[in-house]
Amino acid sequence: MAGQTERFLTMPDGMLTRAAPVGPRTFDPATGRVTAVLSSGLPVRGEILSTDPTAYVVAAPRLPLLDAHRRDSICAVIGHVENIRTEAGQIVADVTVTDEAARSMVEAGTLGISVGYSVQRWRDDTRDGARIRTATAWRLSEASLVPIAADPGSGFRSDPMPDSSLSIEPHRAQDRAEVNQSIRALSTRHNLGAPWADAQIDAAADLPAARDAALAEIERRAAATPPIRAHVGSSNDDPDVIRTRLSDALAHRMGGLTELPAEAVQYRGLGVHDMIRTALAARGERVIGLSVEALMGRAMVTGDLPNLLQSSGHRTLLGAYSTALSPVFGLFRQTTATDFRTMSRIRMGEMDALEKVAENGEITRGGFGEVAESYKVETFARIIGLGRPALINDDLGAFAQMAQIQGRAAAEKQNATAVTLLTTGSGLGPVMSDGVRLFHSTHGNVSGSGAVPDATTLAAGVLAMRTQKGIDGASPINATPSFLLVSPAKETAARQAVAAFYPATASAVNPLAGSLTVLVEARLTGNRWYLFADPAALPVFEYAYLASAPGPQLESRAGWDVLGMEFRVVLDFGCGAIDHRGSYTNAGA
Repeated sequence: MAGQTERFLTMPDGMLTRAAPVGPRTFDPATGRVTAVLSSGLPVRGEILSTDPTAYVVAAPRLPLLDAHRRDSICAVIGHVENIRTEAGQIVADVTVTDEAARSMVEAGTLGISVGYSVQRWRDDTRDGARIRTATAWRLSEASLVPIAADPGSGFRSDPMPDSSLSIEPHRAQDRAEVNQSIRALSTRHNLGAPWADAQIDAAADLPAARDAALAEIERRAAATPPIRAHVGSSNDDPDVIRTRLSDALAHRMGGLTELPAEAVQYRGLGVHDMIRTALAARGERVIGLSVEALMGRAMVTGDLPNLLQSSGHRTLLGAYSTALSPVFGLFRQTTATDFRTMSRIRMGEMDALEKVAENGEITRGGFGEVAESYKVETFARIIGLGRPALINDDLGAFAQMAQIQGRAAAEKQNATAVTLLTTGSGLGPVMSDGVRLFHSTHGNVSGSGAVPDATTLAAGVLAMRTQKGIDGASPINATPSFLLVSPAKETAARQAVAAFYPATASAVNPLAGSLTVLVEARLTGNRWYLFADPAALPVFEYAYLASAPGPQLESRAGWDVLGMEFRVVLDFGCGAIDHRGSYTNAGA
């Protein structure tokens, strides 16, 4: 191990070999902290990691320390690595071991250290007739404690010792029984099994040869194990992270995402097929040579295709849905429902007036009135299929149009429900809990005669709302109109009625200029117009989504009745009238 005190041992033939003491002297048992050489720059199976500080980058200031490169469980994290730097041509770091079992083995000197990395650029050289590849641009992502390190120069540092610490000692050859015992201990430590140890003993292998054979066997078994793609914390290799970025890129291309995150820019030019290949490869799937149909079939099994299309399609659907919503919803207060049962909206009235209390007198009890209105959330849904040819042909336009159509369909259902609530009863609205319609003379919010919206008729509506009383029939509530709702036939008249202009005399000033916002609903017909207060102050209408599914939801599955995929849009929505006092209507003319 690099940096440890060395002892030179004399072999029977006079050759000198080096042996290092077992435990690292930089190890602190109290904290589990030790200095380690992550990479020495020596060749490993014909490959070299350049230790030049400009050749490598570190994925994060603090990297995970893993158990033998395992990424399949958070239990595999046994510490962390930090303060990574280059010293004397070696990559050195401060390692903290948090696992007690691993800490004791590091202290005993029975473990090595290895790194996990990815290479962006190689340089090929030839040394002594052999090809050497040097990684000149690479990324360090993790370090692991391992039984046998591949880099012969990596390991845990000891304190530097002066040259006088070198000594020549007579060599005592191990007898065969000791060698056999060491081989069996090596087999037990690395879980190689008794048959492997027996084969080494039968071959009369010495201990160095047995160690080489153990390393080769460990590498052979690791290569035969299927790759496991997982991550600890946030990783660029995480399949779910990659799929999210692919979904962002696909939604951006379809118009469902206005601004593309920087992490997803690299995927924006890919078609659906290439995105599926990327998602499968991130899971460790073999995708080279797969036909498009086989690729789609495999992506259906793993869920990558449905999830990718559903996530990007849902955002495209929401964009189309939001654009197609009626301006009428500017008059509604939004809320949520926990289930599909009828919801009661209790409107609290005014409390009885305060009374003077005489000296030593008794305070009398009062009360307040209340009115309850109700409505409930209902479910609306439709299934539409995306045919197999569109998937095989990578027809992104067909999928984008399908998502937009579903979004507009959800908005249209919501719009129709809301406008029907308003126009029922020949435009006088639904029947309220008191047995009369929303707009009724009893409520004092309807004009006795129809007229076009102008300064005079609008002033009458404003007055009617301003003089509305509370539930007790006496307390003023001063309802303030904010919106003027008309059909397309009366849009021009409405805008003229609230327009600002510069009159010749003060008496000709339009007192309503700038006080009302004109809303035009294309589904309305005829001459009737309405005034409404701001729903945040005095709501007349209310709508609700199911709390677990706000807005339209897109779901997908493999098609059964059709060859391809089926997409289902579900809207859990309900609306109702909850108060009459913030509204007024005129039949128009």
